[in-house]
Amino acid sequence: MDNNSRIFKSNIIFTSTKETFDIYKNSYIAVENGKVRGIYEKIDANLEKIPIFDYTDKLIIPSFVDLHFHVPQFPNRGLGLDKELLPWLEKYIFPEEGKYNDIEYAEKVYRKLIYELWKVGTTRVSLFSSIHKESTELLFDLFIKSGLGAYIGKVNMNRNTPDYILEDTKTSIRETEEIILKYKNKSDIVKTIITPRFVPTCTSELLKGLGDLSIKYNIPVQSHLSENTNEIEWVKELEPEFKDYASVYNEFSLFGQTKTIIYLVE
Repeated sequence: MDNNSRIFKSNIIFTSTKETFDIYKNSYIAVENGKVRGIYEKIDANLEKIPIFDYTDKLIIPSFVDLHFHVPQFPNRGLGLDKELLPWLEKYIFPEEGKYNDIEYAEKVYRKLIYELWKVGTTRVSLFSSIHKESTELLFDLFIKSGLGAYIGKVNMNRNTPDYILEDTKTSIRETEEIILKYKNKSDIVKTIITPRFVPTCTSELLKGLGDLSIKYNIPVQSHLSENTNEIEWVKELEPEFKDYASVYNEFSLFGQTKTIIYLVE
């Protein structure tokens, strides 16, 4: 084991399958280079020199992973149950996202978010930032300092949004690439992800540019797909040459050509 290895003694519980819990009472979990090497009932000769952190009679369980989190929506928790998706975006979400050009406001929200994630045991998360490059870079920096892991994406939108969060196409692509280059080697657990909000807010030119970046740098993608019937019909009107919603992403190398996380509501 390396110098960063650790052993933790406690009651260890995890689900090796979705049907059952595995329980190891007052056992030892060995961690090497950030990964679990094994669980042991006793310390053998190979492990004797590794530092042991004793939490006898407490619990060690796996942390939570959140695969879809819009950071600018954090202050809006609980709002919008009176609206469907598209009116909800217009009334509640877009006005909030417009505030993240204010770096001081962004920092207050981001620090609170990181604390809340840590408090509830979420240590890995896939994040939608806003369109704003500076505040997205701040989000990267704060997560790197926090020790939590994340995919972070600057949101891209160049149509069908209010002017205060409407991007120029070339600027959106350029700033996304600049963020990729700045953070691609800064952390093993905080990484970039391509983040077109969804097809209604992204032209074909923007989607193609983002798909090209994904392929060029082998960067994963996150977005939304078929969240409700009105959205699906809107995509048909906007992109009539495609047979379905998913085909738009697929055409521009955004649907699994690298890795893709798509939020889908059935």
